[in-house]
Amino acid sequence: MSSFSTSRSAPNWRMESKETRTNVPSEMIQQLTEMIPYLSSEGLFGHEILQRVKLHDVSVYERPEDGKTCARVVFRLTVEHDMLNVGGSLHGGCGAFLVDICSSMALWALGVYKNDFAKEESNAAASTKHVSQAINMLYHGGTHLGAELEIVNTTTSWGKRILTARTEIWDATNRRLVASGTHVKMEPSTKL
Repeated sequence: MSSFSTSRSAPNWRMESKETRTNVPSEMIQQLTEMIPYLSSEGLFGHEILQRVKLHDVSVYERPEDGKTCARVVFRLTVEHDMLNVGGSLHGGCGAFLVDICSSMALWALGVYKNDFAKEESNAAASTKHVSQAINMLYHGGTHLGAELEIVNTTTSWGKRILTARTEIWDATNRRLVASGTHVKMEPSTKL
């Protein structure tokens, strides 16, 4: 189990005050917000990008097809220069990074809702409870500097060992799908 310093400064991840939609208790939003410092710390990959991400929507619902409980977490982010490739479009690696982090937050939100993460368990322990097994990406179109992204994350399945979520990255400015991904997480092996 990894240990994390509690001295990490929290990124600016926040609920947008005027447009926020949620159907979950404020305590869950607080837990979700407190989780962020464990995913981003100064000097780590993507720290500057995560500082700019805004939490827009958190909801938990029953999927009509099978009655399973799912979580939907939406983030917003403006494309800045550090997210671009040499052609001036969103870098594919940046898209995969956003799928990794943002879909993990949807899975974490569902875990909190389902009470699968014990209340006495620290955010650091919960953040390392599952690791990425696979991230599959599809790139549909480019987006450019200044575009507002909407990153829509939905949990797909929650098993004893495997968790799955899907993500769509939308260029909300130009109303087009930029990328989509599926993220599969699993419990880490106890042997390294």
